[in-house]
Amino acid sequence: MENLLALKNPHEPLYDTLKDGQLAFIPICDVAFCRDWNQGMSYNLLVVADSYETYERVVMPRNPPTAKYHREALPQEIQKATEFLGVCAKALGETLASDTLPISPMRDYLEESWDTKSDEKERNLLRDKLKTLENLKAELVNAGEITVPRANLLCNKVVLKIDMEAYMKISEIRTLDSGSFPYPDP
Repeated sequence: MENLLALKNPHEPLYDTLKDGQLAFIPICDVAFCRDWNQGMSYNLLVVADSYETYERVVMPRNPPTAKYHREALPQEIQKATEFLGVCAKALGETLASDTLPISPMRDYLEESWDTKSDEKERNLLRDKLKTLENLKAELVNAGEITVPRANLLCNKVVLKIDMEAYMKISEIRTLDSGSFPYPDP
C-alpha cells in the first residue's frame, strides 16, 4: 500500500506498512478545487477500509492523539468525495483503455539487460505489475464502460475522515517557507 500522507517517525504501521486489509484516502473535494489547488490549501480526507477490522485499526480508539484529527464525515462530504473518486476513476479508465497509454515501452524496458539478482527481483515485480495493467486494459476495452462508486447515504454507518489541518498542526511536520503546511496534492 502506498499513500502520500506525511507522518512523523516512528510511523504507525497502519498508514504505510499495512499488511492486512486495504485502506484508501479520498480527498473531500471536487474537480474545480483539485484543478485550482495550490500548496498550502487545506482539505480533508475520507478514509475507506475494506473491512470492519481494518477500519477499527484506523480509528485506533486506544490511541488518544488520533482523536485530535479523526472526525465523522458528513453525508455531503461522503457524496463529494465519492463523486470526485468517480471522476478520477473514469479519467484513469479512459486513459488506460485508450491508445494514449503506451505499454510497449514498458515491455521494452523489461527486456533490457539487468545486472544483479536484486535487479531480477525488481524485474519480476515490474512484470507482474505490467501483466496486471495489461489485463485491466483488456477488461476495460472488452467492457466498453467503467463502473464508478456511488455513495449509499442511507446505510447509517459512520465514515471516518481526517481533518488534515488539525493533523498537520499536531504532526510535527515543518511548514514550508511560505508558512503553509506541505499538504499532499489531492
